Amino acid sequence: VASTGSGHGVRAFAGERESRTAFSGALPPAQMPRSRIGDMPELPEVETFKRYLDNTSLHQRITTVEVRDAYVLKRVSARELVRRLKERRFENSHRHGKHLLVRAGNGLWLGLHFGMTGSLEYLNQHQEMPKTARVIFCFANNRRLAFDDQRKFGEIELIEDVDEFLQTRSLGPDALGISLWQFNAIFGK
Repeated sequence: VASTGSGHGVRAFAGERESRTAFSGALPPAQMPRSRIGDMPELPEVETFKRYLDNTSLHQRITTVEVRDAYVLKRVSARELVRRLKERRFENSHRHGKHLLVRAGNGLWLGLHFGMTGSLEYLNQHQEMPKTARVIFCFANNRRLAFDDQRKFGEIELIEDVDEFLQTRSLGPDALGISLWQFNAIFGK
């Protein structure tokens, strides 16, 4: 059970293993085709974003955060986002449903929801930033992680208590985090 810094454990994180495998996709998630159901990033796409972030952006010192469009920020100002993330590192990440939660140390989490067209793109200093990059996390190695969201339905926020975050949004257990027994108990079979 991982601690959220508030003294409460997060049951959804129990048994989580840190991924150290190389990202196997040839394209960044922003360039991968969406599911046939529509343009909404579904659970598999959000899992792909998690693995992409894990393999590109973990353990790198954040030198600054550039907020190009504060519309995607929820319950946090651009100034506060920059102040609270500067000099921190993304330690690990967890996907809960369609939410990507990124631990930034000392009980602070970055919450990402990709809306309909959101994605992540990891770029070096010479690569052109996507025109629809809304928030850019700049690292000490001169690489950048862009939260790209063409239609601005995505959300970025800071989370101090993951349990409270999940509860206030009435998010149940993650679909891939429950056993068949738990599933049957939930649906009364």
